Amino acid sequence: MSFVARLRPELIRVAPPWRTFEETISGLVAVLAGERLLPAAAEGAAIQAVTAREAASSTALLDIHAGVPHARLPGIKQPVAALATSPHGLYEAVPTVPIQVVALVLSPPAATAQHLTILAASPPCSAPRSCVPGCSARATPTRRCASCAPIPARDFVSGRNRARRATRDPCLGSERNRACGAR
Repeated sequence: MSFVARLRPELIRVAPPWRTFEETISGLVAVLAGERLLPAAAEGAAIQAVTAREAASSTALLDIHAGVPHARLPGIKQPVAALATSPHGLYEAVPTVPIQVVALVLSPPAATAQHLTILAASPPCSAPRSCVPGCSARATPTRRCASCAPIPARDFVSGRNRARRATRDPCLGSERNRACGAR
């Protein structure tokens, strides 16, 4: 079952008062516990597991202002998910970069394949986006946006294009390139 298929209106929070990572995770974990998808006794362990995972490696996608904090949690029977969004940001992953969409995923330790499938299909990770900020074109996994189309390299001695000999790609190997699926 996908991330979106696991969501119900009561698992989504729009413009909650949370402004730190800890408040956001605590709030989303409380939502899951309130809906009886997470045992109340496991709330503390869930917050600790997500916080430890985030400390090891951030799950924030800075270029699209989204985060997908996740963890494996003993004591739950199946993966669970909750979503929060705020136009002002829920927390700052780095100074001045507000994270506006947070998709929390908790899975049992044995659900490795399900966990990875849910993460890959979570809204921040599956949303089409441009390769270059501000670009209105959208990339797909098989096509780069217009901003990332190869640009003919210029021979700076003669001033002529060398389209047959080489091309220059403005985001070749960049983080933005990998984010949009262009390789």
